[in-house]
Amino acid sequence: EELDLMNKNLLMHPEYYTQSSEYDRCPLRRYRLCQECLEGGALMLAVHNEGCKQWPGAGRGHQHVFCFHCTRRWGQCDHRTQCVDPGIQQVRKVDDHLEIGFVAAPAFLSWVAGGGTPPPTVYGPTQEDGTVRQERLGLDRSAIRQESSVGTL
Repeated sequence: EELDLMNKNLLMHPEYYTQSSEYDRCPLRRYRLCQECLEGGALMLAVHNEGCKQWPGAGRGHQHVFCFHCTRRWGQCDHRTQCVDPGIQQVRKVDDHLEIGFVAAPAFLSWVAGGGTPPPTVYGPTQEDGTVRQERLGLDRSAIRQESSVGTL
């Protein structure tokens, strides 16, 4: 299924690709889902490769603009805001709409390195068990370690 493929892709790159982005000096992930596209029913994976946390840079090239660090719409977050990364995104279908959840990145990276169990995906007040998610996606820690060693581009 398309959603599982997207979730697998997001989990295959749990690390930040940069620890200090230009201008904002915050760490950034390589991939993010566009929340506003999702709200409209479209699954759009954004890729960040340089510059500040605003995506797309200078607000041009896509109909929606958001913060690549905290994932909020640009305007709810800006260059003056010290925002917080909510984690690794995941997406699911609930009734007739798509919903974004987050996996705690430090706990996920710890699991990938060999510790404990995979953390859950938190979707607002509900969550999906991490072990169930990893089994459904057919994604074990060795595959993630191997992909992460290659890099995100």
